[in-house]
Amino acid sequence: MNLKLSFNQVKTLQKCKENPSRFLKFCTILGPSGDQEFKPFRWQKKVLKSFKETAFDPKAKRGHILIGPRQSGKTTLIAAYALWYALFHNDRNVCLMAGKWAQANEILQRVKEIFIKLPEYMRLDTKIDRKEIIQFTNNSRIFSCSANSAMLHGRTIDLFVIDEAAYIDDFNFEELMHCVLPVMMSRKDAQTIFISTPHKKWTMFYKLYDDAVKEKNSFVPHRVKWNCRPERTKEWLETAKKNFDKDQFRCEILADFI
Repeated sequence: MNLKLSFNQVKTLQKCKENPSRFLKFCTILGPSGDQEFKPFRWQKKVLKSFKETAFDPKAKRGHILIGPRQSGKTTLIAAYALWYALFHNDRNVCLMAGKWAQANEILQRVKEIFIKLPEYMRLDTKIDRKEIIQFTNNSRIFSCSANSAMLHGRTIDLFVIDEAAYIDDFNFEELMHCVLPVMMSRKDAQTIFISTPHKKWTMFYKLYDDAVKEKNSFVPHRVKWNCRPERTKEWLETAKKNFDKDQFRCEILADFI
């Protein structure tokens, strides 16, 4: 990008780098009626602030666990945060991971959709843009992979994002933690974010979340409630209760482990 930036544009870029919530004002997402400005919910603002405040603080807990109901805005938030992280910080590796590659790649596609709709002066040129990866001219890249991927071995990761972690089987989850924990312990600015709809209590992921709630590990827990969106009223909740079986309702609507 060889644009000559105005004073106001330079100032805006600096403010966006300092505050990802400011960056969201320039993000366009797909809403019920088509493209719309990303206007974060109250919980998204709170979680985003926590991500930013702990991202580069070596004394802070840089691991996060975000659980919440389906369609609450978790994936959209993490896509915008991953893009902000890569655009405004040089030489960063962002890994988007899920139990299946297609699931992780869905987040990457949301990242790309937000990126191409940014104002031109805010978009960096790309060096690589393939289905599974995008790399910018500041040498930061965002790539997707499955939880059992060999891509991670020997690779330096600055930001791990693990989607639907509650649905990753314990064998692959343990292997994943063998990759995540050494990075968190050895690097002062690496960040790991688990996001998921809750599932079973007897899994390794539940123990990780439960220990975070009890402050027994280095992760910060975030739990999004069922009424996280303005349209989710008590009437909406009653309708949802009739349309889901008991366990599905508890997990996907109430965001409870079962």
